[in-house]
Amino acid sequence: MKWEGYSSWPPSWRGAYDRGDIFPAGEEGVLKSVAIREGDDKMPIHLELTIEHSGKTASGILCCDDAAVIPCLYEVFSKCIGESIRKIGDLEVDL
Repeated sequence: MKWEGYSSWPPSWRGAYDRGDIFPAGEEGVLKSVAIREGDDKMPIHLELTIEHSGKTASGILCCDDAAVIPCLYEVFSKCIGESIRKIGDLEVDL
C-alpha cells in the first residue's frame, strides 16, 4: 500500500508518552478504533487508527494513492478491532 510513492503500512504512530516509555513502532500494538477522516487541502481522505501498546494509546494515519480504497479498508479494519496490528498487516485483502 503506497501514498505518493512511499509505503503507508504500517503507519507511523504518535501519542503522549512519558520519558522511559517504549513507543510503538511498526506493527506493534492492538487496534482499538478506526475512523474515516475527510480530506482537505493538506491531506486526502484517510483512515485514523488508534492502537494500544504497553498500556498507552497511540494513533496513526493511513493514506492511499487510490482514495476509493479507504472505505474498503475501513470495512476490513472495523472487523479487526481487538486484533494485533501485525495480524492485520498479514491479511490478504482484495481491493
